[in-house]
Formats: sequence, structure tokens, C-alpha cells
Amino acid sequence: MELNQKAARHKIVGKTVRMIVLVICAVLFLVPIVFSFFISLKTKTEIFTDPFSWPSPIQWINYANAWEVMEFPKLFLNTIIVSVLSISVGLFMVLLSSFAIARMKFGSGKLQNGVYAFFIAGIILPSFVLLLPIYMMNSELGTLNTYWGVVLPYWGWTAPMHTLIMVAAFRSIPSTLDEAATIDGCGAMGILFRINVPVIKPALVTSFIICFLGIWNEFPLSSVVLTSSDVQTVALGASKFKGLFTVDYALMAAGVMILTVPQIIFFSFFQRYIVAGMAVGSVKG
Repeated sequence: MELNQKAARHKIVGKTVRMIVLVICAVLFLVPIVFSFFISLKTKTEIFTDPFSWPSPIQWINYANAWEVMEFPKLFLNTIIVSVLSISVGLFMVLLSSFAIARMKFGSGKLQNGVYAFFIAGIILPSFVLLLPIYMMNSELGTLNTYWGVVLPYWGWTAPMHTLIMVAAFRSIPSTLDEAATIDGCGAMGILFRINVPVIKPALVTSFIICFLGIWNEFPLSSVVLTSSDVQTVALGASKFKGLFTVDYALMAAGVMILTVPQIIFFSFFQRYIVAGMAVGSVKG
């Protein structure tokens, strides 16, 4: 009886500690957002004289001005175009390669593992290292200040994450499904699109969401390749408030809030799909 009570106390203490840690982490993540929100409602004078005070009066006009300066509808449309071109083609190509890595056998298996390692290695490669060669290639191809200037690099940039999720999802599918489909006369493409793809739909959605948010926030490559306001994406919106010698922090904070709210709504709506997608590859059938 004492052992059961002791175990119950330990369980309650463990839950309490975890809850406290989660609350602390949530507060730490929320503090910058809340501070930016208060800054966005102040005048430039208030920001420098008393940044931690309550805005008086509240400057809602900052949001209207930030929206106008950023040209948010244009930035949003450009981002959607770039995301659709990047993720649709990139996801399709990696879907084929991940299927080959996870479900098909070629050689002794070492080549298969080597190809998988080659794709995954891209995750640890800093994007800053590639800025100069990508800029030079875009210059030679004549794709600077065009959607293709970022779409083509994004195909490679999103491939490692796509591959990591897709291969794990494909490997979780029982091989008996492929064998049964082969007996029924299905070829490789039939097995992929008729049998495997319906099973890994959560993983596909997860990969799409993660890469969309990544493209939404990607700044280094966009700032180098997309210098024309006609093709710039939302990631460059906040940079419009920085001049050569001055920075409008009030409008910048308002712009950051405008750019952040869609992400929070998007992630909140699709959060359950991310959890389901991660669970697809967690158990091997």
C-alpha cells in the first residue's frame, strides 16, 4: 500500500514539475511577442524614452501605416506563388526519390543508404554558405529578381526535410501491402500512388506545412536574390522600415506582428496534422 502511495506521489510531483517547465517555456516564448506588440502601439518617442510603459495613447495607426508601407497583399501573393511552385514540384520529386530509398532494393543496400545520407546531409548545411554560388548561378541564368531565382534553390533546400519525413513514413508501411499489390499486377508507380500515398497522407501534409512555414520565414536568400519590390516575399516585409541611417521601430514592430499572426493561425489550424504526420513514421509495421 505504501509503495502504491509513494508511486502516486512521485507521479503527481513529476506531472507538476513538467507543467511548471512547460509554463516557463511558454512564457519565455511569449515575452518577445508581447513586447513587440506593445512596441507596435507606441510612438517613436515613447519607444526610446519609456519602452516598458503602457502605450498612451495607443497608436493603432501604426498597423495601417505598416500595411501600406509593406504592401502586404503583394508580398502575400508573391509568397503564395513561390510556395506553390517550390513545394509542389519539390515534394513530388522527393516523393519519388523517398519511395525508391525506402521501398525499392538496389545493389547491396549501401548505395541506397548512401543516397539517403546524401539527402539528409543537406539539413546541416548552413544556407549562408550557399548565398554567393546561388547568386552567381542566378546571375548567369538571368533569374535574379524573378520567382525562379528562389524557387529553384528552394527545391534543393526543402529536399532534406521532405526526405527525412517521407522515408520514415514509407518505411512504416508493411511490405506485405506492396507484395499483395504486385501479385494483383501493380507496377512501381501503381504501388506508390494507389497503395503508399493514401497511407502517408499525414506525412505529406506535415512536410507541406513545415516547408511552407520555412519559406514564409526565409530571409537570407530572398534578400539577396529578390531586390525588386514586385517579387519580394513576406520575409522581407519588416526590412522595408530600415533606412540607411534610421529605423522606424514602431512600424517595424507593427509589421512583424502583421507577418506573425498568419503563421500562428496557420500553425494552430494544422497542428493536429503535424502530430499525425510525425506519428506515421514512428511505428514500423
